[in-house]
Amino acid sequence: MIRKPSFDERERQLLKMLQGDLPLAAKPFRWVAEKLAVDESTVLSLIGRLIATGIIRRFGALVHHGKAGYVNNALVLWDVAPADMEQAAAALTSHPGITHCYERRPPFEGTFSLFTMIHGRYDDDQSLEKRVERLSEEAGIGNYKILESLEEYKKTSMEYF
Repeated sequence: MIRKPSFDERERQLLKMLQGDLPLAAKPFRWVAEKLAVDESTVLSLIGRLIATGIIRRFGALVHHGKAGYVNNALVLWDVAPADMEQAAAALTSHPGITHCYERRPPFEGTFSLFTMIHGRYDDDQSLEKRVERLSEEAGIGNYKILESLEEYKKTSMEYF
């Protein structure tokens, strides 16, 4: 039998706030604390307890790349041999424009086994294609496919309350 977790009203209100957008501020949990009429250390303590008990398993930010000025974004599919996977992933993720990197099993189209997401402003003379070409040379990967993002879709978090 699966036990359903129970929450007191303060925890319920905290979880409700955390599943939504927090302000872009140096101390976003202070804002949460003010809304809950408690101090910031209480909020942080409650969050710590909810993480420790497994109620909160993942907490992260959703970045709206277009709003942040990153207008040229692409998923790049790389043809990487299994023996070279670790080295290729390390080479690619050392670049600040790479935000995601994961191995695809089975390989897409039977060939492309490493996927990366690349973001950049590209407001200088360096196009997306040139950046990927440079990454290809540095990582020693000759075969790749660029799937450029044409539209950013609505991003939302799960809502539990």
